[in-house]
Amino acid sequence: MSVTAQPSTSTASRRRGTATFLRQALRSQASIGAIAPTSAIVARQMAGLISPDRDLTVVELGAGTGAISAAVGPRLAPRSRHLAVEREPHLLAVLEQVAPWADRVLGDACELGDRLAELDVFQADVVLSSLPWGNFPADLQQRILAQVTRVLARDGVFAAIAYRPTRLAPRSRAFRSTLHETFGEVVTSSTLWANLPPARLYVCRRPLPKTGAAIPGPAA
Repeated sequence: MSVTAQPSTSTASRRRGTATFLRQALRSQASIGAIAPTSAIVARQMAGLISPDRDLTVVELGAGTGAISAAVGPRLAPRSRHLAVEREPHLLAVLEQVAPWADRVLGDACELGDRLAELDVFQADVVLSSLPWGNFPADLQQRILAQVTRVLARDGVFAAIAYRPTRLAPRSRAFRSTLHETFGEVVTSSTLWANLPPARLYVCRRPLPKTGAAIPGPAA
């Protein structure tokens, strides 16, 4: 009698995650932005910003079905912490299998500081974003970036995916301008053609103090 091999847990989770992502993308393209989950190549490049030799707090915005989360895990030092923020419960549920080490945070990036404070997290060393910035109006971009700089350590790094087909759109241009107003250093990667759609990364450091006030730490 022949037995059909069953897919591994990780493979099955990725398939369920992709199906969930596509259903959500069809329902809410403005909030998802991409037409497929972030590619493994892009995910590894973003995760490469995490030093495996340091205990870091890593925050992921728009965790989706965990394409970036899965790449983050192998980069984490033993006492590092990974907080995956996602506003869609159906997408967040997939992370339980894809990234069991991560703290799954249901919430909006506009409330990032408050959501982290509820978990006694007051500073992030790395913030990774796969949010569809080119779909957001300028005021929303600014509000989210203010939250990012509110929690980002002075020597921290913020990285965001930018989809190449929208790079000339007014909202995409506004996002680039806001990044340069928000950070002292903004580096743009070459086009990553393996992603769907093709994408670039903005890697930003040295948050400028005018963009956000530090959130208070726990009471002494």
